[in-house]
Formats: sequence, C-alpha cells, structure tokens
Amino acid sequence: MVTFESISEIIDIIETELSIECTTDDAENLIDEMYRKNDFTIEIDGCEYRFINDSAIWDIYFDEQKDLIEECYINDLNKEWWIVIDWEATIDNVYSADGYGHHFATYDGSEYNINWKNELWYIFRTN
Repeated sequence: MVTFESISEIIDIIETELSIECTTDDAENLIDEMYRKNDFTIEIDGCEYRFINDSAIWDIYFDEQKDLIEECYINDLNKEWWIVIDWEATIDNVYSADGYGHHFATYDGSEYNINWKNELWYIFRTN
C-alpha cells in the first residue's frame, strides 16, 4: 500500500540522490514498480532510469554481459564441445574493470543507489 509517508520519503530520496524533480505521480509509479519488480525502467523528470534490486543485479549483469561478450567477441567462433569458457572469471574481470554503471547506465556510465524499505536499489540513467 502506497502511503503519503512513502511518497514523500521516495520523493526526498530521489531528489537528493539524483538531483532531479520527482512528482507525486512519479513517486507513486516508482513505488508500485519497486513492489512488483526487481528490474524495471521508469521515466522521472523527462529522463529514463533503470532500477535494479541488489538481490537480482548480479544475475542480470552476468546474463547480459555473457550475451554481449558472445555477440561481440565469439560470435564467429564455432563452439566445439572441447572449448570451455570460465564465465564466472570472465564476468568478474569485466565487473572489476568497469563496475555496473559502465554496462547499465548507457547515458553517462553513472551508478547511483538508494535504500528503500531495507532494500538496496541500483539506479542507472539510460537516456
């Protein structure tokens, strides 16, 4: 249930962390999405942001990086049964070099995070 206190709290958090204006409608939509999904994109103050919950971000990052690496670097490689790629080590190396922001924040590479109802959320601007 979205309460007035929740709306005012999320408005304050978003305006403080992202330095943007967050309307009541934006806050209500954001809260609804945060209760229903662990990964979503939403428009706030004319900009698009991707919110990803801490509990899901590594798995999402891993899958997206694996797909990207396969597409960019080993698309033409005929995978034989004897070729083994250590995906954990590869994705760890990419993360260590670039962090989450480089991949998810297609606008500027920035990474923000907020705590909401004892959950950590990562925020990335995508346009």
